[in-house]
Amino acid sequence: MIVVGISSVCAANLVQTLNVYRKTGNSLHLLMLPVSILVISSFGFLFIALQGAVAIEEGLVFYLVYSSAFPPLVLWAQEFTRRMKRVSSTAEFELGMPMPSRSYQLLGAMGKLIQELAKPIVVVDGPDQVNRKLSDLSRTNPIFRHMKEDRDGCFQIDPETVPLFRVDDSTKDGFVELVDYLVERSSSMAGRISRQELVSMLRARASPVLQEHSEILIESGLMDRLAGGILSDEISSGLADMDLALRGGYPKSSAILLCGPPSDERNLMLESFVAAGLVKGDACLFVSSAIPPENVVRQFSKLGGDLTVVDCYTNRVKEVDTITRQDNIVISPIEISVVSVAISRALNAESHKPKRAVVDILPTYLVFQSVEKIYLDLMEIIDQLRKAGYTTIFSLNPYYIKDQGAVSTLQELFDGVMYVERTADSSGMKNEMSIRVEKMAGRPLSRPSFTIGKPAPSKWGTGVQPSSAELVPSLPIEA
Repeated sequence: MIVVGISSVCAANLVQTLNVYRKTGNSLHLLMLPVSILVISSFGFLFIALQGAVAIEEGLVFYLVYSSAFPPLVLWAQEFTRRMKRVSSTAEFELGMPMPSRSYQLLGAMGKLIQELAKPIVVVDGPDQVNRKLSDLSRTNPIFRHMKEDRDGCFQIDPETVPLFRVDDSTKDGFVELVDYLVERSSSMAGRISRQELVSMLRARASPVLQEHSEILIESGLMDRLAGGILSDEISSGLADMDLALRGGYPKSSAILLCGPPSDERNLMLESFVAAGLVKGDACLFVSSAIPPENVVRQFSKLGGDLTVVDCYTNRVKEVDTITRQDNIVISPIEISVVSVAISRALNAESHKPKRAVVDILPTYLVFQSVEKIYLDLMEIIDQLRKAGYTTIFSLNPYYIKDQGAVSTLQELFDGVMYVERTADSSGMKNEMSIRVEKMAGRPLSRPSFTIGKPAPSKWGTGVQPSSAELVPSLPIEA
């Protein structure tokens, strides 16, 4: 009788565990692990008891001791589910335990944003079109199968799914695609209003959510990806810690001067900026007189995307008489006034596409020429990049310039000025990079000087960027 009783209870527990496992896309949450351990251990000990290795009474005591964990486990799970349901539907949570993970906070933030953008569409056309889009997304990411918009424009999530939700790359991509779809639908509904009016309308709806949850959106690498970046005035630096310190990244269409000695740290900041843009589908421009163009292309080739290289390096090793183009490489004579023309030919003409550029030519000119001689040409290059919508980082080793007045004159051309210190020792880059921001497009910063962590190795676009070891080797530091 004891054996039958224990077997029945264990079997019921196992059925319940498998039922949750089935309903949640075959993905056990950590809360189910104690249940699973209990069920398996109980069955295992019961089997040993039936073999006569231990007394059946010991098997009963073992089960009773283990089962005492069930009541608090059930209460914890119920409280967890209640709190996570609130997070997922309102993006709000009260202090206490259990606290929501970053995945649940991101789910709440995105749910709130989607709800705000979807309400006008639901009011006019009903929720069916939005729900069909969610159904389409569920083909590649099952989590969207449990999400829907109701007739009141509220974003709903199946409560059975909430305790098991976690964010991966495909989920992030799904959120981006859904927001892009809602923006597209809003655009078609808006009819004859201008793009500027549409952007203002969308930002008015999205702004409170983006401001409230900016940190989690920045950490997740989503802030400037949503709606092709039109909901944000920042362009991601490609380094999550840097974006957090700058409250989102670099101001759009700004020209930033990155000062520092030739180093892995400076290279990492330049490469991260371009690589993050290629992953996001931005138009990227790389202008260099210090690096062979084939090295630049090879460095970023695995990322694909829209990359154009303006090659000012070749003229340093052989004669180049005129501007020529070979696929995505524009070869230019090294004369800076001609480089300005080459850059104008390399600019992407798509007006609404986010655009990034890195210009690494100043060290070459300032070794042989004064700031005054390149000032006007540099001002023209900056102006044409701004007008074309590019957010641009110019690199400079200020120690090439002995006259500090000339450095100040040069810095006046730029919207932002940053200094990065070389922290590497004989073993390579340290775990932190030191940054000092002199100015950033007139924006006040709570911490003008800060350190950011050296990124861990990972794939681009996942919110964690690759280390300098992955970025630098093919791009030599100039002498």
